[in-house]
Amino acid sequence: MERDTQYVRQYVETDANDDVTSILDTSGNVQERYMYDPYGAVTVLTPTRTVRSGGSSYGWVYLFQGGRYDSPSMTFGFEHRVYSPRLGELVYKKDMINIIISLCLTVEKQHTRPYKS
Repeated sequence: MERDTQYVRQYVETDANDDVTSILDTSGNVQERYMYDPYGAVTVLTPTRTVRSGGSSYGWVYLFQGGRYDSPSMTFGFEHRVYSPRLGELVYKKDMINIIISLCLTVEKQHTRPYKS
């Protein structure tokens, strides 16, 4: 698979599960790597396999099993279904609003825990 932007042509390598594992330049040099947990949560790595803080430098959206990653909802889209790595299951698009609300409430709870003195 390749992507041609205005200035740079990029290629991707995938594994047997169609997970994008790395982005390559036209010379075959790795520019960015991706690692997945068993449920599909993605970690962006540098070419030397260290965690890249701040996420992807390239904005590649087709990642886990070739699904389109949606950053705000942290899900992957597959035609008529959506996969949530945090839930570890497929959900239908009509159920997404309830899932997004529950994920937001979970994140909010984590950030509003009172500290013990």
